[in-house]
Amino acid sequence: MTDIDRSLPPRRAPDGSTDPVSLTAAPPPKPRPAKKPTKKDGPSAEVVAVWEAEDGRCEACTRAMDRTCARVATVPPSSVPRLLCPDCTNHRPDPLTTAVVGPLTAQALAGTLATTVEASAAWLVAGLRTYGVLLRLDGRRRRRRYWLPGVGAFTLFQAPASPPVVGGPLGKLRPHPTIRVKPQARTRGLPRLPQPDGAG
Repeated sequence: MTDIDRSLPPRRAPDGSTDPVSLTAAPPPKPRPAKKPTKKDGPSAEVVAVWEAEDGRCEACTRAMDRTCARVATVPPSSVPRLLCPDCTNHRPDPLTTAVVGPLTAQALAGTLATTVEASAAWLVAGLRTYGVLLRLDGRRRRRRYWLPGVGAFTLFQAPASPPVVGGPLGKLRPHPTIRVKPQARTRGLPRLPQPDGAG
């Protein structure tokens, strides 16, 4: 104890007595754990490699798709990774096989094509089934986005207990929409895989 400590009166306890009260420093705050780096959802290097080798085409139904929609799986007895779309991965038919075109979409397309609403709806859904490129999946909202080369981008709404509905376009239609067919540029030449029941 120093001389300064001896000169100070004793500290009083909360009850008023002269018993000294020991004062202790508050414990240091616990260090916060470092934030883990967030990993953006995206395809793995293996998926990208197979997607590029097959020019982004499903090896079962031949659906063209963005790399973010691609899936890779091995199909016994082979151990070679195969590129699959989400529908073929889950053994379910393509929802475009039962899709209908929304009335506003069909009407807008009919004006551009100078044809009837019925004819424009049939033309659009047939084009999407055969040449539509799957761009995005939104399972929570039950919707998809497709791009029809030479025409535009469209949304497929999948409501429960009703046929899927094609809506859009997302943006302006081309003045003279014509489906542009792009042949597959690359492939490993492996045998085509079987499609799910009801697909194609």
